[in-house]
Amino acid sequence: MIILSPIWSAVLLWWLVGVSLVVLGAIQIGRALTLKKSVEALPAA
Repeated sequence: MIILSPIWSAVLLWWLVGVSLVVLGAIQIGRALTLKKSVEALPAA
C-alpha cells in the first residue's frame, strides 16, 4: 500500500503514536491499581 500524500502519512503516524500512548497509559493505570491492591494486602510490619 502506497500512501501518495505526505499529509496522510503524517496523520497516520500521529494517529499511531496517539493510540500507542493511550494503550501504554491504560497498561500503566492497570499496573498501578494492581500494585496498590497487592501492597494493601501485605501485613503491616
